[in-house]
Amino acid sequence: MAIGEIGGNPKRNLTVNFSIERVKEAFKLSHYYLTDIKEDRSKYDDVLNIYSFHFSENLSFGARIVILLKSISDDKTEIDFEVQREFGSFDSDVEVNYANQQLNNLCEILSKILSMDAVDLEKLKTGQMTISDSEKKSAKGSVGCFFIVLLIIIIDIVI
Repeated sequence: MAIGEIGGNPKRNLTVNFSIERVKEAFKLSHYYLTDIKEDRSKYDDVLNIYSFHFSENLSFGARIVILLKSISDDKTEIDFEVQREFGSFDSDVEVNYANQQLNNLCEILSKILSMDAVDLEKLKTGQMTISDSEKKSAKGSVGCFFIVLLIIIIDIVI
């Protein structure tokens, strides 16, 4: 562990009752819902079944969620998630909380897309279905609130 590091990278493992092809499609569509994802830096490797979503963080170079898909059977897929910093390691609880919130958001969106029927999936792909701002997910709100509360506490201590 590096100096100042707060444990390892946040990880999660899920098994879903969908084919690996359906899960791949859902990940490729998830950027419609996630506001923090940098789509131009995301990578999809359909041969190795590895996906990487990059997102911005406050006061850092950002992080990425690396996803590894494993087909267990024709209708069951295992998904391994790991959040990694672009440079260095997570060195504060705030960063780890933000990374975990990104994982939660991605899992929630994945669930939403996997539960869509074929008609809604096609509408989402062709842009006929619009995603409202209230449906889009971002972890920045919770981190922003933390900094505001921290600022109020610091001001209260100083005064």
